[in-house]
Amino acid sequence: LWRTNGILTAPVTRLNSSDEIEVVSAADLKLLAGAGDQFFFTIGTGANIRLWVVDGHFATEITDGAAELTAAVDDAVGVGDHMIFRIADRILVADTTSITEIHEHSDATNYSALTSAGDRAVYKLDDIWYAADAMDVTALDSIDAGVQDNGGLVAVDNTLYYFVEDNGQLTLWRGTPGEGEDFGAEPLRVAALSALDVVDYKLLGAFEGSVLFTVTVDDGGNEVTSLWTSNGLGDPLLGGQVAGTIQIVAELGGKAGFVTVTDDAFYFTVTDADDDGVISLWSSEGDATNTSELIAHLPGTVQSQVVLEDTTYFIAGPTNTRILWKLTDDGVEIVTFLPRAASLLTVAGGQLAFTARTEGVYGVGPSLWVSDGTADGTRM
Repeated sequence: LWRTNGILTAPVTRLNSSDEIEVVSAADLKLLAGAGDQFFFTIGTGANIRLWVVDGHFATEITDGAAELTAAVDDAVGVGDHMIFRIADRILVADTTSITEIHEHSDATNYSALTSAGDRAVYKLDDIWYAADAMDVTALDSIDAGVQDNGGLVAVDNTLYYFVEDNGQLTLWRGTPGEGEDFGAEPLRVAALSALDVVDYKLLGAFEGSVLFTVTVDDGGNEVTSLWTSNGLGDPLLGGQVAGTIQIVAELGGKAGFVTVTDDAFYFTVTDADDDGVISLWSSEGDATNTSELIAHLPGTVQSQVVLEDTTYFIAGPTNTRILWKLTDDGVEIVTFLPRAASLLTVAGGQLAFTARTEGVYGVGPSLWVSDGTADGTRM
């Protein structure tokens, strides 16, 4: 085993000895990670693995806690003066004198690489992010999708919409600015809505002249939430007319929350109360045909991941719905929605940079984007 500072090279020797570090074959030596001024490596295979640390010119074997080395190290990263590493489903930490197990996952698959971010190592496992420091592992399972509350009043063009609920019977009202209930605001006659015994409701927002809302009823002890849309009209008065307020999804699977509106669609989340609060992302264009679930479990499949100023950022989601996220102290948070096929996230010049496909002079093609880690600071 040799060391170099980029100009000079020298063999690594044992502490208090002139003996060089020798291994039988290259397969017995595994270089792991640097942490502070130290570098960690293992020698051996199977149950005979030993962890060593180089501190300056000399190497020493770490014997305190050596029994924790039950197999080869799968992944490792330096965090401060410690190395955090994984053996199968076990997360361990090592300094220059000892090895300690800090967490063990059960029935886990699909580990992402350990990445250093500030004073912790982060990794993704089965759709959940985790952070490990020198003492413990914390699940970053809080998902901030930027859900907004409109306060029960939604404006669509020049019309205001609001609900009136009376003993479970729900009525959608509409009016124009400057008018009150006594001066022209009117209830919409919607027989299918009036027939429901409602336990909860929410005005989500507006998209292209229509208002979207959810209605929750009690179905034999189970709450069922449906999605509705209205263009400002109620049931038709004459045959052949189309109803203006209709249900477009009979059961969402949970409570919904408005996220954002783009030129292409209205986005909202659904929190599944029956599946440990899993949050999914949906989009709608105001009709049943163009309303669907986009990401079953936020944040979705990670496409690219980097660290900028001790904060981990990543792009996730399907090709047509890419989102920039960041890790917080206890979970993940949406930064902004990105253009189609955003990928290749990297750090350059103190900013995030990535590519995407956008409409240009010569049609849809690749474009270069930068971001300072905020929605307003993300631009082509």
